[in-house]
Amino acid sequence: MAGLQERVCGLYFSLVHGVVSNLVENAETVPENLREVQPTVLMAMPRVWASLSEHIVAAVAAATPLQRALTRWAVSPARSGPLRAVARFLVIRRLRQALGMSRLRCGWVTGSPAPPELVRWYAALGIELQAVREE
Repeated sequence: MAGLQERVCGLYFSLVHGVVSNLVENAETVPENLREVQPTVLMAMPRVWASLSEHIVAAVAAATPLQRALTRWAVSPARSGPLRAVARFLVIRRLRQALGMSRLRCGWVTGSPAPPELVRWYAALGIELQAVREE
């Protein structure tokens, strides 16, 4: 149902608002396709959002101790004010580029709800995940 919803919304938005929709080649190429397209709006099922975050978490785990510490510091949900701007400039901007989401303005979760920890993880990157209600 979620795949159908994505295709219908993509068609509707392109007809009404002139939006260009892109679909991934296959499940294995999602990260590569996102980096290539750099979407402004992304609609995906929770498992896709989780897979993308796991990709970054794994890359951070393989990074140097300094990079791991900077990433933990930058994605802390409590970070605010001028330190948040520094964190965004030093780390978050690069994490979003690595995800292919440097231009992302809106992230939609289709199908089942996303786990709260996943929503918080993306919020720390400045990406608000919104649930698409299925009627």
